[in-house]
Amino acid sequence: MSPTASPSTVAASEARLVTATIHPAPRRRSLPLRYAVGGSVRRVLWFLIKGAFALVVCVALAPVVLVALGYQPAIFSSDSMKPAIAAGDIVVNEIVSPSAVRVGDVVTFSDSAQGGRFLTERVLDVGESRDGYSFTTRGDAAPNPRQWSIPVEEPVTRVAFQAPGVGRTVTPATVMVMVAGLVVGSVTISRFLAARRRS
Repeated sequence: MSPTASPSTVAASEARLVTATIHPAPRRRSLPLRYAVGGSVRRVLWFLIKGAFALVVCVALAPVVLVALGYQPAIFSSDSMKPAIAAGDIVVNEIVSPSAVRVGDVVTFSDSAQGGRFLTERVLDVGESRDGYSFTTRGDAAPNPRQWSIPVEEPVTRVAFQAPGVGRTVTPATVMVMVAGLVVGSVTISRFLAARRRS
């Protein structure tokens, strides 16, 4: 015969079983508020650093991309085309055939009467002959028009679009700031990525 356990022994065993198997889960300790705020600040600063770095890269590479696409960016240095184009505006020129030039276009040409000086003026009239094209141009703020001509095979530089006032900010100091920003941004990003790989 197998021995029979008393009711008190069974109750004590069940109580021990319940106590051993059912116990509250450990509470997760929340981080102090200063750590949570510090993490948010770091994320915001990291986002701002990446945004500033991307902006500097875009500004630095914009002239290179434009030249690669066949455009010629230049800073306008006179007020002869005001109010359409003012000194300090950046104009982006495109190379076109003289047959594509129309009245109202703004073109840049070399004026032999002024020792080959480059001028940017608006086209008032276009003439075509067997030898080439003749143009009558005048700056919007200039009093007198001028006439000049080019051979058929010689291209014309025409203003495609402009960035008003941007040229005033492009100085040796701003170029140095952009270069310094690229260096600092590159170092910061590389250190951040290295720290994340180690963690």
